Amino acid sequence: MKLSAARAAGRTRLARAFAASLLIAASGTAAQTPRWTAEEAWLFGIAFQVRACMVIDPLLRKTCARIGPSAPADARASCTMPPLSFEERTAGSWRAFGEAHGETLRRLEPEIENSMQRVRTSWQRQYAGMMAGGTFSLFDLGMLSREVQGCARAESMLQERWPRGK
Repeated sequence: MKLSAARAAGRTRLARAFAASLLIAASGTAAQTPRWTAEEAWLFGIAFQVRACMVIDPLLRKTCARIGPSAPADARASCTMPPLSFEERTAGSWRAFGEAHGETLRRLEPEIENSMQRVRTSWQRQYAGMMAGGTFSLFDLGMLSREVQGCARAESMLQERWPRGK
């Protein structure tokens, strides 16, 4: 029931963390001007999403490899992924993105890392069993799968704007 409600709402921890981080980092108080330009906020969003996807894709792959083909159908459905990892699929585009926006990304790195740390802490709580190679619920497996599916947007944006680093 909870899983279908989460799917219906279209919310994942990554999406919520991204939105919150972007709002916190890009805004100032009413008396201040925003800390970032629109371009910096956009670059932050892409970098944050891609880095988060590089963390969660391997976790789902490792968990799915551990449960194997004898898992229940629900679990196997959550383990349907492209043959290449997110990092392998986006390596050239990610490198081109970094080369094109290196100076700005270096300035934004502390904010990106702070946001990544908040997301890692959240994932460590929710997915502790998976990370430790222990037990986990089908609900958590489904939620992690949904997080990874959300990476498709970051992947397509990277590959549209910086196609394979060409």
